[in-house]
Amino acid sequence: MATKLRHTIARPHEAPVSGQEHDRVPHAESYVKDFKSVNMGEIVLQKGKGELTLRALEIPSKETLKFRLLMLRRVGGITVGR
Repeated sequence: MATKLRHTIARPHEAPVSGQEHDRVPHAESYVKDFKSVNMGEIVLQKGKGELTLRALEIPSKETLKFRLLMLRRVGGITVGR
């Protein structure tokens, strides 16, 4: 298993935002948006504190993706580095 993952999002998820109809004053952010989940695979993490980094290596349009949540799930009883 890898200690690094690389994932390319080939097609953007252009979901419309909602919530503007409840605003008294229009603003540019904090509206509700339907996010799409992406399974990026499995990664080996060492026991203890560490750093996880998410990077946009290429930005083909004006902005990067809007990132909402990262979920990690323990898989099996893998023991590394005994």
